[in-house]
Amino acid sequence: MAIFETLISMVRRAATGRSVFTADDQHTHHRLLRAGFSQPQVALILYGVATAFTGAAVTIHIYHADSVIGMVTLVLALSGGTYVFSLAGYGKGIQETFSLFGRARKLAGSVLHLLGSLIR
Repeated sequence: MAIFETLISMVRRAATGRSVFTADDQHTHHRLLRAGFSQPQVALILYGVATAFTGAAVTIHIYHADSVIGMVTLVLALSGGTYVFSLAGYGKGIQETFSLFGRARKLAGSVLHLLGSLIR
């Protein structure tokens, strides 16, 4: 979860033209606090999501990703993560996340194009 949160923060900042190293209050825990959850509730929610993904990873390792049990566990973990993002006020939930990644892809394409022109 922490790696995903870091990537989302970097993409969000780069997509809005800010340095990826600047601080902001748009992290999931800040959003959950603004949505009315208490600090202990936020901690339990985030621990729950981390536990769901850990359980999914262990289940997929034991039963393999191509098994029905592995796929159901993964879908449940992803659904829980998406639900938490929507609770945190990310607007359209998964659609906003894909929009951020779309902007990041465009930004990465521009950077690669620039690097390619510098190498030539």
